[in-house]
Amino acid sequence: MNLMQCYITKSDCYKAGRTIVPKGIMLHSTATPGLMAEGWYKSWNRTGLDVAVHAFADDKIVCQHLPWNHRAWHCAGQANNTHIAFELCEPAHPAKDDAYFAACYANGVELAAYLCVRFGLKASQIISHAEGHALGLASNHVDPNHWWKYFHVTMDDFRTDVAARLKQGPVKVVNVPFAADLRYGDAGDAVRALQLRLNELRARLGLAFAPLAADGQFGAKTEQAVRAFQTARHLLCDGVVGAQTRAAMTVAYGDVNGDGKADATDALAILQAAVGKRKLNAAATRAADLNADGKVDARDAQSVLRQAVKKQ
Repeated sequence: MNLMQCYITKSDCYKAGRTIVPKGIMLHSTATPGLMAEGWYKSWNRTGLDVAVHAFADDKIVCQHLPWNHRAWHCAGQANNTHIAFELCEPAHPAKDDAYFAACYANGVELAAYLCVRFGLKASQIISHAEGHALGLASNHVDPNHWWKYFHVTMDDFRTDVAARLKQGPVKVVNVPFAADLRYGDAGDAVRALQLRLNELRARLGLAFAPLAADGQFGAKTEQAVRAFQTARHLLCDGVVGAQTRAAMTVAYGDVNGDGKADATDALAILQAAVGKRKLNAAATRAADLNADGKVDARDAQSVLRQAVKKQ
């Protein structure tokens, strides 16, 4: 499990400083399609909000906003005093993205199992926000049922899967460093790494900017390159490398089979997926969607081949 600690130290909940003795876990889902785990930090790390959860999880990472024994403001009920709470992030197309759902669900199972071991909890002590409301412990919400119903998965299934995971031994945690946003005027090794990655993406995606000098200075040319990438991926075009842009930059575009290259073999895999003869996992699907239109089709295969020919 990839875990990034990015505490929301400016939030009123964090500043309140109250702690709990965890007696259970409450699972939520965001009901905000397309906003992934890292993306919540910027909007929640401020004053004036009356909500806060311990963590957000998507298909790749868990972003921890509060210490696990901190009293969170997650359900407007008594469970705030007793339960650790985390949100599962919903994809842009919640009812259709089964590959994302499987990966995100599995990450949620890992997180729940990790918390159970750490605080001596059982899988039976995990409830959803909807179940919390039925028990009189939380406000009236239906998550995650409104999302999970499309995949015929229930909280009983989740508890069963967590119990099975607990029998497999401790959850391995990989601590991922929290990365600050990069923007015009910044300098250093992080900017140099960004420039090298932008040059790679320029070749992979055919982006319209001149090759960058990896000088570690975030100037006008680097900002232009960031904007070109954001436009190509249908992201907010602000020239700032924030959580969503960073996540989009980590995708190995065109390298569907994971061999480090984008070539005819990958193009064939894309075509097979387009006609239903091949199933791609979440990572491969992201790599295959070169034009960021949310589909894997012949146009993506053509883009891979076009770039492969240029390298010959």
